[in-house]
Amino acid sequence: MSKGQVYLLNSGTGRVVKVHSPLLLAATAGPAEFAEVYRSATTSSSKKLREKLGETVNGVRVAKKPFDMALYAYAAVVNTYNSKCIARKATDIVGRPWQIVGDAAETKRKEIETWLKGLFGAKSFGAGMRCLWTDYEAVGNAYLEVIPSRDRTMIAGFEQIPAVETWIRLDGLGYVQRKGSDFAHFRAHFVDEARFRELPKGDPLHVDNDVHTAIHFSSYSSFSAFYGLPDLLPAIGAVALYQLIREYNLSFFENSAVPDYAVILEGEWDDDAAGVIETYFREHLKGKSHKTMVLETGAGNSIKFERLTAEEAKEGSFRLARKDARDEIIQAHGVPPQKIGIVETGALGGNVGKEQLEDYRESVVEPGQELVASIINRLIAETLKVTNARFEFVPVSLEDDKLNANIDDTYVHMGAITAKEVRKQRYPELP
Repeated sequence: MSKGQVYLLNSGTGRVVKVHSPLLLAATAGPAEFAEVYRSATTSSSKKLREKLGETVNGVRVAKKPFDMALYAYAAVVNTYNSKCIARKATDIVGRPWQIVGDAAETKRKEIETWLKGLFGAKSFGAGMRCLWTDYEAVGNAYLEVIPSRDRTMIAGFEQIPAVETWIRLDGLGYVQRKGSDFAHFRAHFVDEARFRELPKGDPLHVDNDVHTAIHFSSYSSFSAFYGLPDLLPAIGAVALYQLIREYNLSFFENSAVPDYAVILEGEWDDDAAGVIETYFREHLKGKSHKTMVLETGAGNSIKFERLTAEEAKEGSFRLARKDARDEIIQAHGVPPQKIGIVETGALGGNVGKEQLEDYRESVVEPGQELVASIINRLIAETLKVTNARFEFVPVSLEDDKLNANIDDTYVHMGAITAKEVRKQRYPELP
């Protein structure tokens, strides 16, 4: 049984097709339902309420997630523009060249560089961090397992822990990973060891147990006391709309039919209710001119037939809706359109494109890089006992200049602007 379903109906052929995009729409309800959990973390009786509103995973009390992370992970692969924005941000933030700078001797800087390059095993440091940051951008959270050396005196490696499989303990001391029927426990890396010594002997994180540590990266939101929220969250409806239009077109294309009714089932229904829709249409609606008709079934459920106008069913309308949805998704991520291959004449050229790139660098790329660099530098000091050398990403300005040059070249060849106009826009200081 499912709550609330949407179908499309062609009244001429009787063809009924179920639309699955409401699964994505369900994501918008998640944060609202989480409001109680948030309140529990900000009131005077927060500890008691957190215990009440948490859940148990493998015998450990963990914080409830504020939204369905698996749904957002799905949205990261089902929508082209969401996927491209996530990949672009992961590459620009953590996939860029990096360096070790500072007053440390050359040999010590080389030692740090060699150590970092080997932490992800066969993967390069950049490739490993891109995988981690893909989770961060897709679901607002990323977890990095810290693997110690045999004698536990150094960090020997990193491993990504999938965010959709991970819960945060209510006491803030660590994390629980659930993969099917298997579980793993991790201590929060920067927590004092004395805290784990105080835990009951049966606790998986007790100091006597051999467990690894993990570092949690989260996209902070005042809405959640434990988990981060993804940038896409305000635009999840746009992803759902994009999928709805796609299914609308694909479902009816094979029969060259155009659906003229949206059928909304409210209440509890069997998962396959197409037959019920056809019956109600034949008996109650066919031949009538109502634009919208709601029928009560007698069991607290209802069927709503909403007629689609000819204009609403036109592909031209859908193209505009798709473009609006695309733009909303891109804006939610804060990625300039040209960064993911979208070039629109008259919208992104000259100083506008440059300003977008500067804003992207300052508000998206640099804050992400600062977060990663601060963690890496803490680990360098902790593991290698070096405080006069630091990790940093190579500045991105040269890459922006290269991208601007490519954009200008495209516009010149399109005839949108001239080489002289490019010179005036990019280099106004030249005579």
